[in-house]
Amino acid sequence: MPPSRRPDVSSVASPPRRSLTYDDLQIVDRLGGGGHATVYKARVTTHAEPRVVAVKEPTHEERTLPASAAKEFIREAQTWRKLDTREREKQLYTDYEHLVGVIDTGEELPWIAMEYMDGGSLGDRLASRSEPYEIPELQWIIDCIARGVELAHYEGISHLDLKPENVLFRTTEAGMWDVAKIADWGTSSRPLEGSTDSGVSVAFSAPEQFHPDQFGEPDSMTDIYQVGAIIYTLAVGEPPYEGSQIEISQAVVDGPTPPSEHRPELPTELDQVIERAMAPDKQDRFRTIRDLAAAIADVPDPTVQPADGGRPADTGVTTDRASPVGGGQPGGIGGPTGPSGPTVPGGESEGELEERTGPIPKAIGTIDLPPSRQPLEVIASDDGYLVREYRRNPSEATVFSRHDRRMMAMRTASKQLTSDHHPCTLRWDTPNSVGDIYWNEHFESLRVEYSDFLSSWLVVPSTDRFAFASAPSAKKAYKYGKRIQQEYDFKELEVCSRRGEVEKVVEHRFIRHSLTKSGVKFNR
Repeated sequence: MPPSRRPDVSSVASPPRRSLTYDDLQIVDRLGGGGHATVYKARVTTHAEPRVVAVKEPTHEERTLPASAAKEFIREAQTWRKLDTREREKQLYTDYEHLVGVIDTGEELPWIAMEYMDGGSLGDRLASRSEPYEIPELQWIIDCIARGVELAHYEGISHLDLKPENVLFRTTEAGMWDVAKIADWGTSSRPLEGSTDSGVSVAFSAPEQFHPDQFGEPDSMTDIYQVGAIIYTLAVGEPPYEGSQIEISQAVVDGPTPPSEHRPELPTELDQVIERAMAPDKQDRFRTIRDLAAAIADVPDPTVQPADGGRPADTGVTTDRASPVGGGQPGGIGGPTGPSGPTVPGGESEGELEERTGPIPKAIGTIDLPPSRQPLEVIASDDGYLVREYRRNPSEATVFSRHDRRMMAMRTASKQLTSDHHPCTLRWDTPNSVGDIYWNEHFESLRVEYSDFLSSWLVVPSTDRFAFASAPSAKKAYKYGKRIQQEYDFKELEVCSRRGEVEKVVEHRFIRHSLTKSGVKFNR
């Protein structure tokens, strides 16, 4: 077996933050840009590192920038800086270096000084290559991208414009692959535009970005689709769809041509990964970016014969929280580098959770609590596929609709999930087994965290727009959090230290019982 070409990502860690003014930056070259922004290479005139940065500025022909454009750019800078801060803190992401680092930002005339990526973009590399990428290097690039996307999704942020031009490289030592990092965070409000502009690219857009009424609003599943489109482009050498916006908007509804039709030597496992990642309906895609990364990592290299002379194992998809993106060793979120697991703030044991603590306090603030509704389920019956409430006793469940095809039932459930504030949808593959669970993004995470402003512990949803409850101690807030998680069916309860570090993650019972794993029977 040839030696690994995967580099040590710590060798390309983002440069340290600096306090800069625009006068500290001397523009030396134009790196690229379009209708929304232009990126320059700049030399820092002061003596501290880094000496060279990339500077992104809004594109404007007049001397003054419209307020709306300035506001959008500042929002992008804030989103990008937030994610970069999380990666730098290394609380959960000790081996992650896959977001282009932010050095400093300016707001009066907005600009972003960021890590200078000396290896260019994936778009440039694809344009200069005469052959597509081979499987091992493809897997490495996607592993880098997936880790960056995973970090963002964990923070509740979707990119929504993942394309080769937004994947940049830092070079490494000779003989090792370069490290890919993701740029241009915070662009989700931009309209679809041509690939020559800096708006959201048509060629890598998901069906929901063309047809939200039919496929739902763009969200984290859109990123999974776009990473699938990048995989396709790496394997084939060209995007899955080409043509005008109208032509592509029609083609995406049917799904792409299998990569093996362009390169017969490619394994069918790769076709299967692409088909699922780029499924027109979001419910049919990989549930998380980690699942996609694990699946692509299992695709066999057609140039390598297995040691036993047989065929490589089929593609596997893992939802194990102890497995890092694209790999099989413990680490990442939930592993040794993630939350410690058994520790409960205040030293509380699991048995103490059953103690009665009195009624949960009313939410602070003026916003009403969201309605508490049952999960949905899509299940086959003698009359077709039902969309109904999940109940321990199915005879008590309200049936919302019946459909001849499961795809139509899933589409209906997807819309109802959001519009009626249901926490999740269970898709039953057999009367005794759940094939997948689709979560409403507003019910994915609940946090117990300390507020310096209020001098108390709060139970807040990931949207952070209101608090369910407040308590004088972490122990009592944790008890409230457990009860609120059970009442509202939140996917996860994150318990944070006073400094904001995640110390424990409590999963919903559906996740703890591994309902979607093969062979697991679900006892209501």
